[in-house]
Amino acid sequence: MLTNNTFEGETVSWSNAPKMPALNLISIAEAAAEVSVSTRTIRRYIADGKIEGVRIGSRLIRVNRKSLDALVTPMGVTA
Repeated sequence: MLTNNTFEGETVSWSNAPKMPALNLISIAEAAAEVSVSTRTIRRYIADGKIEGVRIGSRLIRVNRKSLDALVTPMGVTA
């Protein structure tokens, strides 16, 4: 684990750096399989703002699992 780094003669500690909240990210294919739709539908949901997509680098897209879970709502039970 990298905790310190030397940059231009100064020691920089990474342990004090602010941490980003951990996101539970899944691939577009995994998201599509979870909700039984096509990958194209998942991409459309991201474009429409229905679920949150995260771009990593220039090509890789991941889906925030929480936003996918929020998309799926249970139907009421009739008796």
